Amino acid sequence: MDFRLSSLFHQASKRLPKVPLDPDRWPPEWKTTQFKAYERLPKIPLSRAELVAGRDYFDVVRARRSIRDFDDGKPLNNELLSTLLRYSCGLLEQEHGRSRRSHPSGGGLVPIEIYPLVFSGNATIPAGVYHYNIREHALDVLWHRSFGKDDVRNLFAYPWVEHASFAIVLTAVFERSQIKYGERGYRPRRSASSVAQWGVHAMSTSRSSSTSTALRSPSSTRWSSASELSINTCSVASYP
Repeated sequence: MDFRLSSLFHQASKRLPKVPLDPDRWPPEWKTTQFKAYERLPKIPLSRAELVAGRDYFDVVRARRSIRDFDDGKPLNNELLSTLLRYSCGLLEQEHGRSRRSHPSGGGLVPIEIYPLVFSGNATIPAGVYHYNIREHALDVLWHRSFGKDDVRNLFAYPWVEHASFAIVLTAVFERSQIKYGERGYRPRRSASSVAQWGVHAMSTSRSSSTSTALRSPSSTRWSSASELSINTCSVASYP
C-alpha cells in the first residue's frame, strides 16, 4: 500500500485561508452551526434525565480499556445510549443563536454526524439504523431492520462487533468546515471526530459498560455520499 498519497494530502491541506480576526467581518455562514435532521421520518425521543455524578474523571481515564468481549445479544439499554450520545456528541445548551456541544469543533462549525446502529434492540428502540437528531435529542428512524451475523461482518472489519448491542458510526459533512477553512477544513473534521469518540469511550467507562473502536469494512460504502463521508471508525458498546 502506498502511503504517500495521505502524506501529500496532509501537506497540501496546510494552507489556511485569510480569516479576519474581527468576527463582525465574517459572512453569516461562518457563524452558523448547522443541524441535520430527517424531518419527514419518525422520531424516537431519548431521555433528557440529567447525568448523575459518577466516577471521578481521572478514575475514568485510568480505568478506560478497549474491551472486545461482549455479552452476545444482550438488549440495548436506552438510558446508556441516551447518555453516550448527549454527553459525547450532543447539545448542552443554546443561547444567542449559538450552541454549545459536548465536544469542541474548529470554528464551532461541527462537521460530525452520528448514526447509531442497533443490533440487539428492545420494544422502544428496535434493531435498525438511526440518525442522532442533536437539536431534539432524538433518533431519526432511518430503517427498522434486523442484523444477522453476516450483516455485521459485511459492515465492520472485526468479527467481535457482531456481539455488541449497538455501534455508533461517525460521518463528516466536509463542507461545513471547508466553507471557512478551505482545504484545511479537512483537519477539524478529524479532531472533532476523535474528541467525540473519546467522549463515547469515557462515558461508557463511567457507566461501567464495555466499549471498543472498530474499523469499518473496506468493502462497505453504505456510509458515504457526495456530501457526507464516513470517517471509517466507530465506537461499539455493550454491557458487562
